[in-house]
Amino acid sequence: MNPPSAQVARLTRKVKDLELAAAQQRLHGLSFDGNRRYFAEWKIRTTAALEEMADKTEKQKIKFIMDRTHGRAFQRLRRRLPWSNQPGNDAFKTHGEVLNHLERQFGDLDCRAYPEPSDLKQKDDEPFDHFLVRWGHWALSFDMSEREMVADLNSRLNSRCHLSNLPYTLRELASGCRKREWERKPPSLMSLIGLGIGFALLDSIAVAAGEGLNGFELVE
Repeated sequence: MNPPSAQVARLTRKVKDLELAAAQQRLHGLSFDGNRRYFAEWKIRTTAALEEMADKTEKQKIKFIMDRTHGRAFQRLRRRLPWSNQPGNDAFKTHGEVLNHLERQFGDLDCRAYPEPSDLKQKDDEPFDHFLVRWGHWALSFDMSEREMVADLNSRLNSRCHLSNLPYTLRELASGCRKREWERKPPSLMSLIGLGIGFALLDSIAVAAGEGLNGFELVE
């Protein structure tokens, strides 16, 4: 028989867990963090609330949506928000553009083509160019500037490839990683072939990021 104090402690923990679960459910209804399972519910609630804001400006409506996002969802909006000062910013003009953008990013509940960010890490024995392909397919599915992509890719690299000084472009990052790898092991013929494929992939990613590449230099 458990002493009364232990039973009270256990019941207290259970109540706190239930309260936390209820709070999380409310949060999912009001603020979207990028979890696809809750996007449809969030969009319905947000759209209904926006219908009551007929007297508001588009910028106010965009801010209303922004205030209802956090985490990954907010990061996917950040570069195009009217208040962003990032170079090449193609800011949202209407709240409909914001909702459509989030729909493209998170609306497909059955989308399993891309791993969740927490699972996307370079393995200890994985060559950089192999990981670049895996990361590139994921990165192309999101709206990030090239600078954001540089920081994101570098944060996912293993200790062998990770660079302490963050470069400016994806190509500079890739060159630095390859140099570190090749200092330990000279590249094979297949690695050199993969280098060309990697540059083509980096061009595609940079163009998708909206900044473009001209040779080895960014076009601002």
